[in-house]
Amino acid sequence: MWWKWPSYELITFQHQYMQAFELFDRVLTANPNSPRAHYGCARAYDIESDLERSNALLEKAIFEYERVINNDDTPDALYR
Repeated sequence: MWWKWPSYELITFQHQYMQAFELFDRVLTANPNSPRAHYGCARAYDIESDLERSNALLEKAIFEYERVINNDDTPDALYR
C-alpha cells in the first residue's frame, strides 16, 4: 500500500489532524468501507475532541467507531 498505519498514528498523536484526515480521505476514496481508515478517523476525532473539549468532535468520533463496529470486515486486531 502507498500509506502506512504507523504514520497516521504519528501525525494524530502530534496533533496534526488535518494531515491525518487528508490521509484518511484518500484511503476512503479508494476504499469507502475500510475499517482501519474509519478507526483512524475515530481515533483522531476522539483525541482532538478531548483536547478541544468539543462534543461535536466527540460525536464524529462515535459515528466513526460505530462504522468500525458495524463493519463485518473489521479485523479482530482493531478490537484489542
